[in-house]
Amino acid sequence: MTRRFLRVGFQAVGALVVTLGACAPSQRLSPTVQALTVASDPSAPLPRPALPPPADTNDARAYYARAVSLIQAGFSLDTADMALYWASRLDPDWANPLYARAMVILRALRADLLWALFRYRSTQRLSLTPRQAQLVDSLVRLAWAHNPLLFTDLDLFVMPPMLPGGHLDPGLDGWRAYKVGDFTRAESLLAIALRRHPEQVELRISRAQSLALLGRYDSAAAEFGAARDTIRARQVSHASPVLPSLEMFDYAIGIVRVNQGNFTAAREAFGRALTENLAFYWAHARLAGVDLALDDTAAALTELALAVELEQHDPALRLYNGYVLRVARRYAEAAGELQAAIQLDPYYAQPHVQLALIAQAEGNRTAAVDHYRRFLELAARRDPDRAAVVRALAALTASPDSR
Repeated sequence: MTRRFLRVGFQAVGALVVTLGACAPSQRLSPTVQALTVASDPSAPLPRPALPPPADTNDARAYYARAVSLIQAGFSLDTADMALYWASRLDPDWANPLYARAMVILRALRADLLWALFRYRSTQRLSLTPRQAQLVDSLVRLAWAHNPLLFTDLDLFVMPPMLPGGHLDPGLDGWRAYKVGDFTRAESLLAIALRRHPEQVELRISRAQSLALLGRYDSAAAEFGAARDTIRARQVSHASPVLPSLEMFDYAIGIVRVNQGNFTAAREAFGRALTENLAFYWAHARLAGVDLALDDTAAALTELALAVELEQHDPALRLYNGYVLRVARRYAEAAGELQAAIQLDPYYAQPHVQLALIAQAEGNRTAAVDHYRRFLELAARRDPDRAAVVRALAALTASPDSR
């Protein structure tokens, strides 16, 4: 059992997908997983679940919080998935709902495993289909592409049930400390575990994330690099269903360096990620952000054009491209990208702010007012741009004398 729990993998993905694998002939499917839409088609539209008042139905965080409580309890997982779907619609740039949708599948499997353990004294009668395992992996990888330093404790609620006599070792104990936010204890315990098991890439990932969240950026980058080199030596980066591919490690190093403010090192890391996988569109987008920080707008626009060419259906990417084009005063192109973001996700509030700013720059007061009002209709009450938009709208709609 200790060996099983060491396989924390791509967080809980390794623990469950590797342990259970694809459904064998002697196994049967998890009925709770089978009932989830996300387990068959994560892109399928879902109805909005009700939120208890006074929750803000424009707030992605409110839907996420609702989902988290259900995942932790293990109840109404279909409702949890609906809430996460809407959290992603309201904030398509947020990694956590994507990751949590993978955890919904694993939480459903765990619920059935617990029943199987009670009924048959064994968990080996249930499994995921290969398609379901691949969907879990895809959602986790997509979440990592948005933010390889994302933090959540949902993994704790999807781990396989521990049989009597199981015990913690420094690896699992350190991983649990990381998941409850005790990053200092986590990195210390994980360092001990890695001295015993230096080949455990999964532990290195959790230690690197702990170090990054402690602000120890050089050590975090070194740990991500060691994990990458271990995988390269084993030549399993694309064969494993639960480990990040090689480009993801350099991508994570780039994010760490951006947080550190070392944009030169970040550019090098993102460049290495693209050397591994030139089609990794979020690496192009992050490299564009570094180019902007280094005052190279032309290079940023080139990278973003490549990113959009590679992935045309990501509203957050289209928003980012539209913003940079607006800053470069290429207003017609910027408006096209922002309208594309809205077409992809009509509930996305942020593109309307950028469109309003373009309209103001072009002297189109009426259009600016319309977009600011649309933003206020769509944005969460806690949105940090709301106060500035209210002031801008008041100035635009004031009488000529007061202006």
